Amino acid sequence: MEHEIIKSTPNIPDVAVDAHLDFKLDGWPASVAIIALCLSGVMVYGIRVWGQTKLINDTPIAA
Repeated sequence: MEHEIIKSTPNIPDVAVDAHLDFKLDGWPASVAIIALCLSGVMVYGIRVWGQTKLINDTPIAA
């Protein structure tokens, strides 16, 4: 397969069009990265829920 440069907009510089990003995570670094990403999502969700429940429990009930 041959690389083609698509001339869709004149605002994209040639450096960005010709740039390639290639990285690999093999073995334990990939496992650590995936586990850390999942745990950070769980932590953010837990902090958000804890903050909402704390706010609900601390507000006085208007009589």
